[in-house]
Amino acid sequence: MKILLSIIDQPTLQLITSIAESAGFEAIALASTSTSPDAPGRDDYQIVITDSLSLCRDLRKTASGNFVHIIVLTPRIDAQTVDRLLNDGADDYLIFPVEETHTLALRLRTAARQVLQRIDFGKTLADLSNTVGVLEQSHEDMLSILNQLRIGSGMTGPYGDLIFLNQSARQIFELDDNYRNKIWFEVFPFKPSDIVLLRNLMDTPTEKRKKLPVHLRTAGGRYYWLDIEVFDDPALPKRKVFFFYDMSEVYDLRRMLDQKAEFRDLVGKSKPMHQVYQTIQEVAGVDITVSIEGETGTGKE
Repeated sequence: MKILLSIIDQPTLQLITSIAESAGFEAIALASTSTSPDAPGRDDYQIVITDSLSLCRDLRKTASGNFVHIIVLTPRIDAQTVDRLLNDGADDYLIFPVEETHTLALRLRTAARQVLQRIDFGKTLADLSNTVGVLEQSHEDMLSILNQLRIGSGMTGPYGDLIFLNQSARQIFELDDNYRNKIWFEVFPFKPSDIVLLRNLMDTPTEKRKKLPVHLRTAGGRYYWLDIEVFDDPALPKRKVFFFYDMSEVYDLRRMLDQKAEFRDLVGKSKPMHQVYQTIQEVAGVDITVSIEGETGTGKE
């Protein structure tokens, strides 16, 4: 590990250089005419011993300054001096002239361990920051996918208060951001009977839950058929995760197919035709003879 020495007093510089090299460190002397932290080799050292408080302050302002251990030489030591040294960014101090040379090697090794701990801590923070960034991007990607698929999603707190609804869910229920912290059954426009069913579903063990079909009408007058799934939050099971699948088109298609199957090739949406369909439904279950009258070519067959 390299040590940068910025000391004007040459005997002291030579003494500390000798002790540092004997302890296995590489000592690099900064020219006495340069007190800039941007001097060549600035990024190569991890420990600094200096008699300049201005250099100490400047080092702390650099990008790598938080990972450098700084020892400041001071001619005297008292409570006021210690406060000033710490406020200017010093980690340790040596009383000038240096007399306790037998402890300096030990203090340098301690400083080296602290530097390595700071570097490891910095790497850990960087890894955590990268991980958070990846998770946030994955979260945004998942929300985008759910919105594209028209799948609404939401989450409640442990007491049933809504803490999140994605864009699709807000569109389905015609909600703005004022839904937060309100109880879910006060926000979703479900019928009382459907609320009871959904509550029962939430209380059912996870492995036994099934999709719950719900028909609702929003405040704006739109009708939806939804299939609802409920999951426990893995981190906190009391929190619930909702998925709302808009099945309106599927139900409409099923209804159209059912109607077509029921009346076969009959075509017509006018009021008289609907009366005919209703009459057919009423008599279809009765064993009765039916007489169909009309002129030739009107479709009696």
